[in-house]
Amino acid sequence: MQFFHRACRLVKSELNTVTKLPKRIWVTRVATKGNLFPCVSWNVLRRRAMRLGQASALTCTLYLCGCGGSLATGSLVASSTNLAFGTVAVGQSASATVTLQNPGGDVVQVSKINLSGQYFSSSGSSASLPLMIPADSSYTLSVQFNPGAAGLTGGQLTVTSNASNGSSSAVTLSGTGIPVPSAVNCASGAITGPGTDNCTVTLNAAAASGGLTVGLSSNSAAVTVPSTVTVPEGQTSASFTAMIVTVSVPQSVAVTANVVGISESFALQLGGVASSSYAVDLTWEAPASSPDPVAGYNIYRAVSGSFAYQLLNPSVNSSTSYTDTTVADNTSYTYYIESVDGESNQSVPSNSFTVSIP
Repeated sequence: MQFFHRACRLVKSELNTVTKLPKRIWVTRVATKGNLFPCVSWNVLRRRAMRLGQASALTCTLYLCGCGGSLATGSLVASSTNLAFGTVAVGQSASATVTLQNPGGDVVQVSKINLSGQYFSSSGSSASLPLMIPADSSYTLSVQFNPGAAGLTGGQLTVTSNASNGSSSAVTLSGTGIPVPSAVNCASGAITGPGTDNCTVTLNAAAASGGLTVGLSSNSAAVTVPSTVTVPEGQTSASFTAMIVTVSVPQSVAVTANVVGISESFALQLGGVASSSYAVDLTWEAPASSPDPVAGYNIYRAVSGSFAYQLLNPSVNSSTSYTDTTVADNTSYTYYIESVDGESNQSVPSNSFTVSIP
């Protein structure tokens, strides 16, 4: 017995011009617009297709044999048994595809496509079923991962069919959601002269186990921020300090927080301070006795009459003197000093003292 196999797309004219086929031609399975025909003869197929008005759109996989034989059901092979989406920002979406290939044999009928696992979805899983995959053909499913929380998420794509190599094909799904900044804010928002501002970065979801490291930056040398800040596990925000030096002209400085390339910024407004020919030299005495060794000092200043004290020194001042070169003419300033130990603990403030600039 001799067998022949070919895949074809028949149009109406071809139905009437086939002349070199055996007398008895059997089509093992034929699908046309969702209708599945069992094994039927060529003439019966023609009559059914014409009755449905679908002869001109008839798509089939044709198996020919001299004595009415048929081929075994085809197999189904997935292009991958594991789809790993890696790290995806919470609120963002990533896509991947898996192709179901029928390398030969009869048509494979997919009866069910199931998707499990939170935050996974598939456009292909809503396809009209049953789904027919002819021999030497394939069907591609698109799977999306859209995490709504931090951490690792797993799932599975399961395809049920009549394939000869197994009725169920499974693809493992995995992806990790990572929170990203939703806002950056600084308490003062506007500062004139040297000082500090307490800033906060807020995430769009709570940090996972171990916390989350957020990158920080400033687009001006006038504002210095730490390179990173860590949001604790289960929390959505963390604070950091921006250090500001005096600028001569007003300007806006962007303080930016970044995670996996997604960032948020805050515009910190700096007021310009006209240069003065005066400077204030400050000196003080070290504490006579202290339970902790003194590592240095912090110097604070406010315009007299105001309680908005600003830290002048960007790092701990190790000596007992400091020169303030950022004063403005016709202004009075009030100062106080705090000592700092090796663990950055600060003492109570010293007595305050006032200086008037002519």
